[in-house]
Amino acid sequence: MRRIAQQIVSFQGPLPPPDVLRQYDDILPGAAERIIAGSEAERAHRHRQERRALSLESWSQILGMVFGFLIALAGFGAATTMAYLQLPWPAATTGGLTLAALVGVFVTGRTRLPREEAPTAPPSRRGRESGLTGPKMHRPFVLL
Repeated sequence: MRRIAQQIVSFQGPLPPPDVLRQYDDILPGAAERIIAGSEAERAHRHRQERRALSLESWSQILGMVFGFLIALAGFGAATTMAYLQLPWPAATTGGLTLAALVGVFVTGRTRLPREEAPTAPPSRRGRESGLTGPKMHRPFVLL
């Protein structure tokens, strides 16, 4: 009678456990070092991408404020010019709309901020069972 045994090993995280790395090294010398180097390169790449995303977000916010200031300055400048030219209704309308737009941006920005920071719903049960829950990866190994 012949017996066949199957062992399934799983782990979470970027690297396999040390005993699995040893088995890789036994099969192909230097494989464990390549796996660790690949994981380190992936982590460095992810950190560079996150830094770049934060930098771009900061620049986007700064440019938004600068252009918003320039647009407000143009609106109030146009209203001032109209008032100087003895056009009270267009001046009042232009100045009032510029002021309303500025107030609207600040009010909308403050009410939108908490919604963006609200926690997301937990993953569905099916997602947890399949191991597809986010940055932690589920990698099964089958050893014969």
